[in-house]
Amino acid sequence: MKYAYIVLVNVISLTLVPGCVPTQQDSWKAYKGGGSYSDIPFVSDGKCYVLFSSPNSGRGDIVRYDIGMAKSTTLVSTEWFDANAIAAKDGRAIYFEREKEGLTHIYGMRADGTHQRQVSSGAVNDSLQEVSDDGSKLIIRRSPSTQSGLERVTYAYLIDVAERGNASVKCGTSAMLSSDNRSVFFTPADDSKHIYSSDLSLRTRKKVTAGTYCYSVSRRNPWIAIARGKQAWLIDLATGDEKCLAEGHAIGFVGDDDHLLIMPHIPGKPIYALDSKTLSQIEFKITENAGCSLPRISSDGKCIAVRLNNNKQSRAGNVYVIDVADGKDMKIWPE
Repeated sequence: MKYAYIVLVNVISLTLVPGCVPTQQDSWKAYKGGGSYSDIPFVSDGKCYVLFSSPNSGRGDIVRYDIGMAKSTTLVSTEWFDANAIAAKDGRAIYFEREKEGLTHIYGMRADGTHQRQVSSGAVNDSLQEVSDDGSKLIIRRSPSTQSGLERVTYAYLIDVAERGNASVKCGTSAMLSSDNRSVFFTPADDSKHIYSSDLSLRTRKKVTAGTYCYSVSRRNPWIAIARGKQAWLIDLATGDEKCLAEGHAIGFVGDDDHLLIMPHIPGKPIYALDSKTLSQIEFKITENAGCSLPRISSDGKCIAVRLNNNKQSRAGNVYVIDVADGKDMKIWPE
């Protein structure tokens, strides 16, 4: 089973809509005031470990939970709110979001939490969307802060972490790396109704299909999943065939890329895996809760990680890992 390597940005489905990233962020204040805890957990290939944010120290800390050993290790603990960590497929680098003085920037570190460094900067709020397999490229979404005085519109950027100064290129209103990490699919700012492809320089572009958002890219097949209004569509890049799948967000390819993870638009409806041929469904009943975060899918496509915020046991929510094949869930946190 292989999966199109995809990770999603920030928290809750509002971030899937261009322009909806908050312009002045204080997730800890919102949580302490009775709101949801703003973090999407990450699960590795082979269900080896989970990364998530915990409020136990009085701020958001980045925690690694090794499933086989049933052991938690705090990787990041600061006076700031740290959350939404994503590891590169090769496991050597981890990136996360840090909210500091009303601004959110991307930070990176090694797998053991050492060598932390700031990757993005400016009077902006950045949210992490995707990390390339080797950890050298990031897709982020960026909105100017109220401190910047600029038009408050959200755009996707490609950041080359290996380049001096972490060189960034604006892609448009959405962007996803190709399966080989050598090109990008994006919706440019000057044509919000079509998906384009380009090499990583974005100097030239090719129109691919009509659509407002590129959700995910298949590793095994020449397929992409896109949004057209409220509908998720499957596009075969080799044949040009197009298929309407469902109403909802197509979070990513799972299994052998023959299923897509769908998050319905209607609150309270469970997330499910949709067979791209038969349109049959595998529902994850645990996600019926209206306080479910956006899921993240392991890069092998075998499991997803979610945070259920609307529960009585923990105001910061329960972190779960769910097997895609049978829908069985495992509670990770609180322990």
